[in-house]
Amino acid sequence: MPEPAGMPPRPEVSVTTTTDRRYVLLMATITIHTDEVVDTALDALTSQDKSRSDAIRDAILLAYRTQRAARLRAEAEALRNDPADVAAARQLNEKLESLRAW
Repeated sequence: MPEPAGMPPRPEVSVTTTTDRRYVLLMATITIHTDEVVDTALDALTSQDKSRSDAIRDAILLAYRTQRAARLRAEAEALRNDPADVAAARQLNEKLESLRAW
């Protein structure tokens, strides 16, 4: 059945049955254009029994995690440099200090 206009194509669906459980795996297919440098990098990353798909998937996840960590570091730095937030944290710490058992 064709997709409605303006909608992205649906990912392929595969169903695997194991004992009494069913798992539905949805995986989209992505096509990328590579150059010689990317091909060389992919060859190096796949020389250890890793598929090109696995190497690309790992690279995307690493880039995502790196970007997310950088964003969280920037947010933490902004909070550390915010006088109002620092004052609120100190005030909360003073309140909690009175609850310590020792």
